[in-house]
Amino acid sequence: MTTTVSEHEYLRERIGIIHAQVGDFEPPETSHATLALWASDGDDAATQHRRRLCRELCLLGYLQQRAIEGDVLRVAEEWRRSLGVRLYDHRQKYLQEQDACDRWWHLPPPLRALTPEPPRPPELWLTDRDGHHWLINDRMLIVLDNIIRKLKKWCSSA
Repeated sequence: MTTTVSEHEYLRERIGIIHAQVGDFEPPETSHATLALWASDGDDAATQHRRRLCRELCLLGYLQQRAIEGDVLRVAEEWRRSLGVRLYDHRQKYLQEQDACDRWWHLPPPLRALTPEPPRPPELWLTDRDGHHWLINDRMLIVLDNIIRKLKKWCSSA
């Protein structure tokens, strides 16, 4: 008897686990646009963890909506590869601006107080074919990497 692994079962199970952990978080229909709300690094560890879970919830919901059964892992991996390339290209495009910001932050604090802060390079925002806006950054890619890793583990354990 052969047991088939349901990727959508994994998505449903993981979404249920996250809902149990974050409690009252209900992503709205356009929840992907809210990923930008969880961009702060300055929060305590519990808040950062909750934000990571909310990001994961949005990404899992998107995969559940977009990928057919048996194609979830492939779609997630292709999406990750594509977003990684776009983020790399975006960073290369704004490399001079980022270098100027980095130099400013490396100034000694007294000198930095006297020197105007250079403009920060823009964040990378993408709009999918449904009109949802995604903030593409390292945090999002790390969460997507974790989803892929856990999905592979789920598939190999069956």
